Amino acid sequence: MSEEESFEKSKVKSGKLTWIISVGLIVAALAVLYWINSTEPTAERETATLRRAMLVDVIEAEQGTFRPVIVETGTVEPAKEIQLSPQVGGPVIKLHPDFTPGGFIEAGEVVLEIEPADYKNMLAQRESELVEAKTELALEMGRQEVAQRDFELLGERLPEGENNLVLREPQLEAAKTRIDAFEAAVDQAKLDLERTRLRNPFDAQILTRMANLGTQVSEGMPVAEIVGIEKYWVMATVPPSKLPFIAFPSGEEPGAKVELFKRNASGQADQRTGRLFRLIGELEPNTRLARVVIEVDDPLCRKPESAGLPPLLVGEFLEVHIQGESLQDVVRIPVDYLRKNDTAWVMAEDDKLEIRQLDIIFKDSNYAYLKSGISEGERIITSSLSRVTEGAELRVEVENSTPSE
Repeated sequence: MSEEESFEKSKVKSGKLTWIISVGLIVAALAVLYWINSTEPTAERETATLRRAMLVDVIEAEQGTFRPVIVETGTVEPAKEIQLSPQVGGPVIKLHPDFTPGGFIEAGEVVLEIEPADYKNMLAQRESELVEAKTELALEMGRQEVAQRDFELLGERLPEGENNLVLREPQLEAAKTRIDAFEAAVDQAKLDLERTRLRNPFDAQILTRMANLGTQVSEGMPVAEIVGIEKYWVMATVPPSKLPFIAFPSGEEPGAKVELFKRNASGQADQRTGRLFRLIGELEPNTRLARVVIEVDDPLCRKPESAGLPPLLVGEFLEVHIQGESLQDVVRIPVDYLRKNDTAWVMAEDDKLEIRQLDIIFKDSNYAYLKSGISEGERIITSSLSRVTEGAELRVEVENSTPSE
């Protein structure tokens, strides 16, 4: 056999082997797939109920008589504030020991003294002039008596009106008038001398001192700025729509109670109490808000009963809580749960969502007070919902309880 024939036979055998191997691999793969399919677990469909009701939190609406609280801001101002000025001039020779910024001086105490020498001299001069005038009056009265005797000795009758001239009655009246004038001059000199001692008109604190020992002061020149310490005012602004719900003083009835809060160094709020005092009859020009005056007694805590309270400072900003008039038989809900356009989400008795339109009488910073729309005990939805649909099914979380054995 030739070499070519041997090569051809070998090639045929090799091709058959490749085909047999390929067929074997295909059969093996089919066998594996069959085994997988035959051993796959059978899925069984179980009956399950999908709960579609939305889980919400609720609170119950409460009904009764409530006092709303109107929260605003205010600024502390003194009820009495003046620039203290002397009514006479001269150099300052003495000061009150507490005549310093922040010092307290009681009513009637001498704040400062002005050199009185010139005024003492003026008083002495006026008194001397008064003595001279009195002497002149006495002399004139003597002259009148002499004229009266002389006239009687003559026994003559004079035309009507000339008797007064003969008896020196005009001269006597002039002497009396001079007496009145000099007495007034003496009184003025005494008053000017007294005014060299500048007295405090009311219990006050010194805010600013503008004079010192040796200062040459003049009449009307400010020497200090003082504020009364008996009362301070807090000037607050309130929306005009809320004024009907605020009680102002009427007769012997005091104004509404007001709580005032100020932040201390620790960030907590110190509290003072005041009373509504006045409504200013003009809106604030820029904000168009009404202005009210709140009166606070003993603002600087000088009295024993104010011990431990925080003092108020002029110009200080406070948070003002004004107690409103009582609202009778209304439903109250937190303002946080008011929805768009004065509505609320209610979980009805059938556990479905209802969107209620509310008739709001008044609204403060914490609550809305309703005339209608929600009844006492109804469930107000407090949760935030991404999708709100009238009639949507709702549910509340119920605490699991372990049944007793």
